[in-house]
Amino acid sequence: MFCQGKGRRILGPFLVFILLTPLSFNAEEPAKEATTITADKAEYISKGRRSIFIGKVKATRGELIINSDRLEVFFDQKEEKIIKSVAYGNVEIVHEDAIATGQKAIFSEEEEKIVLTGSPAVRRGDDEFFGEKITLFLKKDLIIFEGKVKGIITPERAKKP
Repeated sequence: MFCQGKGRRILGPFLVFILLTPLSFNAEEPAKEATTITADKAEYISKGRRSIFIGKVKATRGELIINSDRLEVFFDQKEEKIIKSVAYGNVEIVHEDAIATGQKAIFSEEEEKIVLTGSPAVRRGDDEFFGEKITLFLKKDLIIFEGKVKGIITPERAKKP
């Protein structure tokens, strides 16, 4: 348990405060939406300025949902905002009408960019795209596929019964 020991008793309330405080995607903008993270276990490492969530992790902010086996959240020097998050194992990212999957995802807060590796794929409706590396730019509504890319596009007429 991460709250044991004399010096660690304040970490439990601090971690709850950090998780419930609204965080912004952009440092210049005020926070618009809170980030909610649930998991089977959580740890906070003050020296490394990071939180680790393990087991059935679900992070939600607005329409963005990240599911994974493990999520590491890295904070700035003042521990006021998230710099980046790294999801590991059975990663599933749901954003608007698209679902992206892979084994590892790195989410850069400032750029609102997610880089997926480990057999990544993106699905939107019946269409699917695969690559060795997939980068999602959330602000720009742009997806870049790298490496050996494969796409399956289903024509509209084939989608209708």
